[in-house]
Amino acid sequence: MKALIILLILVFAIAPAGLILALGMRRRFENEVFGRIYVWDKPWVLVTQDAFVKQRYEMLQRRVIWLGGFLVVVLMAVILIVL
Repeated sequence: MKALIILLILVFAIAPAGLILALGMRRRFENEVFGRIYVWDKPWVLVTQDAFVKQRYEMLQRRVIWLGGFLVVVLMAVILIVL
């Protein structure tokens, strides 16, 4: 029963957090780089081949991955403390 509760918390807490992070990264990237949209429907596809834009995008991606990982670790710690 305890494992089921943990599984439900993980599914309903981490999945939306990942989605919000991905959407936030896409929107921020669109707004940040020269104020122009370099993103198609897929956030990882770049329209331009500009090296500066690629560098900014990779930096942003790393930041979001670190933030996502940190949030997952904090969430796991909270779950373990509560249970």
